[in-house]
Amino acid sequence: MSVFVDASAFIALLVVDDSNHKRAAEIAARLELEKAELVTSSMIIAEVLTVLSMRFSKTLAVEFGERVMKGGIQIIHPSALSFEHAWNLWREESKKDVGFVDTMSFALIESEHIPSSFSFDHDFLKRNFQVLN
Repeated sequence: MSVFVDASAFIALLVVDDSNHKRAAEIAARLELEKAELVTSSMIIAEVLTVLSMRFSKTLAVEFGERVMKGGIQIIHPSALSFEHAWNLWREESKKDVGFVDTMSFALIESEHIPSSFSFDHDFLKRNFQVLN
């Protein structure tokens, strides 16, 4: 089973004080037992690195980056076509609070036919993606 991992899941796993930390750890343990194929995007990695560095610590951000770069999770690098698809989705979105990185994630989930998402972002549910809980 392939699972797209969103920034909110990574951050919840790494930040012990995060309100979703316990649930994220439970989901991650289950995914490990099921030997799920974890997938994310380079845009998600960039978002997590930025949030960790700016809100928590540069050390935590670097540790995350080093773990991700060692492997174990497939990182998709958006193509020009994926970027254009995300742009069209984002431009047509009527709500102002939907981020472009989320929209890129939606485009990649659709184009890569990824059945599930590991996220605490409600926009994934609003887009009718299967979100692990």
